[in-house]
Amino acid sequence: MKIIKVLLKMKIKLFAVIAMILLLAPLSYSLGVTPGRTTLNFEPNLETDVKFKVLNNEHKNLSLAIYARGILKDYVELPFEELEMNPDEDSKEIYYKVKLPNEFEEPGLHEAEILIREVTIAKGEKEIVIGTMQEVITQLHVYVPYPGKYVIVTKIGIVERKAENEILFFIPLVNFGEEDVQSAKAEIILEDMYKNTIASVQTDEKPVSAKGRAELSASFNSSKLSAGIYRIVAKVNYDGFTTIAENSFYTSDFLLIPLDISIRDFTLGEIARLNLLIENVGNIDIKDAYSLMLFDKKGESIANIKSMPVDFKPFEKKEMLSYWDTQGIKADEYTGKLILKYEDKTDEKMLRASVGKNFIKAEIIGITGYAIQEEPSPSSGSPVLFLTILLVIANAGWFVFYKMSRRKK
Repeated sequence: MKIIKVLLKMKIKLFAVIAMILLLAPLSYSLGVTPGRTTLNFEPNLETDVKFKVLNNEHKNLSLAIYARGILKDYVELPFEELEMNPDEDSKEIYYKVKLPNEFEEPGLHEAEILIREVTIAKGEKEIVIGTMQEVITQLHVYVPYPGKYVIVTKIGIVERKAENEILFFIPLVNFGEEDVQSAKAEIILEDMYKNTIASVQTDEKPVSAKGRAELSASFNSSKLSAGIYRIVAKVNYDGFTTIAENSFYTSDFLLIPLDISIRDFTLGEIARLNLLIENVGNIDIKDAYSLMLFDKKGESIANIKSMPVDFKPFEKKEMLSYWDTQGIKADEYTGKLILKYEDKTDEKMLRASVGKNFIKAEIIGITGYAIQEEPSPSSGSPVLFLTILLVIANAGWFVFYKMSRRKK
């Protein structure tokens, strides 16, 4: 009875989760807003109108509430707090008025969010009831200048040109200060994930005007980098000041390489043990990697072989072990594919296998030759057979010698 109750509770929970997913799934697309953000540079007592569009993507009746929140909410005036849209309206353009003060005590970024939320209105009541309905947001960013010179890096851009063995770095700068920057230059430091320095390069040099933008750039020869993840630290020097930004990038999308495949102690109809040698060519740990070997004959699947999960350290070689039950498999030629997986990454290689009564010849096409497990024949010169014959001869010789010595006595 306890087991039945537990199973019943699990079913109820599962049904609730599925119902919630089905209920919320369509909501993510029916309401939209554009633009997602408006950016203003601060000016004392600035007054301006900011336009945006509310999108009715599913062409349905919408009752919407509109309100502001955030540090700047007291400087935002909305023309109305409610909005109705009908199925014939693709979108509706509205605006809000921004009235900034004479000054802000704190320089830097000040922001507000304009929320547009779907609501339900109870019949016969004026009160708006906000439930678990959808909402969208358009942001207002106001940058208050810093006294003097103040440069930030928005985000390091990285472009890998594999054909040319080159990595391009782009350092976008914004001067939020009130004074022009005469000279900005950056040192880009390349590190592994353990913060060991691999190399460094210098960017070009540029000025950055007050409230203006500039972009520094540099390139790096990536031919000597192994696959994996690398950190980028950009140290920007501008007129005696320094700012630092970081980013990271992959030099290869997939870090596991199959090297060899071997089969041991095989007889057709029994279980074959498949040993797949894999190398992690990356500079990071890989957890729970596994392989799938799929074989077919004339488009019909005959085998789906999954290995046990394996963890790899950087640059480590390990075997992935899997088993193939050949009961009902006929001696024949088969094709297939090898699939390697870890995290959300996948790589595929073609396979070919020749199956006989006492052997399997397996090949990862383009990487290995045939890996063969075969029953030795009597004429193969087996060391075991040779030692057996030698022991028989030695025992026979000892027996003859013993008999002759007994007769002499």
